Amino acid sequence: MQLRTITQLLVGLGIVILLFKLESTWAYMPRVPASIASTVGKQFLNPGDRIVGGRFAVHGEFPYQASIQRLSILGTKVHYCGGALVGQCIVTAAHCLEGRKERDLLVRLGSVSLWGDQLSQEYYVDKLIIHPTYDAKTIVNDIGILKLNRKVEFGIGIKEVPLPIFKSEIEPDTQCILSGWGSQKEGGSVSKGLMCATVPTMTDDKCREFYGKSEIFDTMLCAGYSEGGVDSCQGDSGGGLVCDGQLRGIVSWGVGCARPQFPGVYTEVSYYTKWIESLDCFKPKNFTEPTVPGKFFTFNFPFWKNNN
Repeated sequence: MQLRTITQLLVGLGIVILLFKLESTWAYMPRVPASIASTVGKQFLNPGDRIVGGRFAVHGEFPYQASIQRLSILGTKVHYCGGALVGQCIVTAAHCLEGRKERDLLVRLGSVSLWGDQLSQEYYVDKLIIHPTYDAKTIVNDIGILKLNRKVEFGIGIKEVPLPIFKSEIEPDTQCILSGWGSQKEGGSVSKGLMCATVPTMTDDKCREFYGKSEIFDTMLCAGYSEGGVDSCQGDSGGGLVCDGQLRGIVSWGVGCARPQFPGVYTEVSYYTKWIESLDCFKPKNFTEPTVPGKFFTFNFPFWKNNN
């Protein structure tokens, strides 16, 4: 009888571990335009695990940085995308929000640690908005908004990032900074601490020389070095590219991470300034107290931290 009980417990534990690993896999699915992905398959990975070629950030250096997390079926909080605080909203990539429900998401602000600290704040999501003309095949208009369930408390470690003027152009070779908890290499695990790196912008025509004329749209912005070495990677998706103090890009897609002649491709935020402003992110609102989804429980499973 005891042997049967032990066997059942081991089987149950195995199912739990399998479900956790499946969840980790779902969080980091590759994302590139369908026309590119169909030619070579899985070797193309979406930028989105730790910043490649970067350094660790210090607290308060990127006060707009958000960690978007899934409340998993196991009750854990799993980071899977980044975002940027604009007004009272989180601007992120549309592909980070596909298939998600408000009740399944949590946003953490004010921390450089992947798991939060005493200075961080957590918010539930009141409303999830994907750009109405987002195309998952071409990854055009890859931008979305999360409205939070309560007012953000600004402080030293939490501040919004300004939007650029509508359709304002950015000069090529402008040095911009990106940040996130993504991988340090292709296929790697997420970073325990917030990473950052500086990359130069390039013209659309130059970027089309690398990716092809049909893949890079005017509403996309490319940034990186021709020789590679510095880039965003899996887990950084949705995070901000900030140039001259303004949110100029949203981590969207690319070929691998930091490969030569394959710069990171970002959603060019200036094309969406009016759309973001139309969503009342800058207007006062009567927020309600957070409602914790009843089906979730918090278990401290240490193995999830490694994203294995």
